[in-house]
Amino acid sequence: MAGVRRLRWKIRLALLTALAVSLAFSSLALAALSWLKCLSLSRSLQAWESSLQRQGDVSMSLANVRSDLPQEVGSPAVRLSFLQGLLESKALTRIRRERRRDSGVKTKQPMAAHFEVMPNNVDGTYIVEKGGIIRQWLECPLETTKSAVTYNNKTARFTVHREGVYYIYSQVHCDDNTTAYLKLDVMVDKELTFRCVQGLPPTPTYSQQLAVHSCQASGLVRLRKKSQISVYSIAGVHLKPKTFTHFGLFKL
Repeated sequence: MAGVRRLRWKIRLALLTALAVSLAFSSLALAALSWLKCLSLSRSLQAWESSLQRQGDVSMSLANVRSDLPQEVGSPAVRLSFLQGLLESKALTRIRRERRRDSGVKTKQPMAAHFEVMPNNVDGTYIVEKGGIIRQWLECPLETTKSAVTYNNKTARFTVHREGVYYIYSQVHCDDNTTAYLKLDVMVDKELTFRCVQGLPPTPTYSQQLAVHSCQASGLVRLRKKSQISVYSIAGVHLKPKTFTHFGLFKL
């Protein structure tokens, strides 16, 4: 009987040993498989980020997709969360691209223009010509805008590029004590559209300074394509040029 018991005990011990060895090998196999997957993902993510860097697009980088995650792309904590964030971001990017492509709508540039008068006299002022028309306008470049008009210095007229409702503004600035009033007229297609008339108070006899006065005119008007705009004041008046005497408009 004792021999039979020892034999049974040896068989049980052998079975337990075999089971333990089998579990150990299974754990090693699972660990190796997980390591291989992690290594493959790490290499894939590194290659993906390298591709983005070559294309100059860092908006989809690991740090930008999930900034709260560890930066070690091979760590177990980053894999599932990063892939989920990556898929969501890629999906949103694809949807935005498809919408832009399908809509075919391009962003319209705002139409505007701003001009300043350049001096035509040796003292640095602009003397209004006979008839009161103002010329010598120089366009000031405006960023991210398309010019609303074309200026012809020979005719001293602005030609509108596109029909629409515009806001027009203009100013003349006078450093002259020889005139009793200051005037500004904005003509559209030879019709008076905006006017400013300002009486100038007399300069005190004890003062050696010239009187400084401005006249502004502005408002909304509907313009046709190729409408002609011109600006008038008083012939012979000395206007202060550049930023002090200007004309501009923008399309609403």
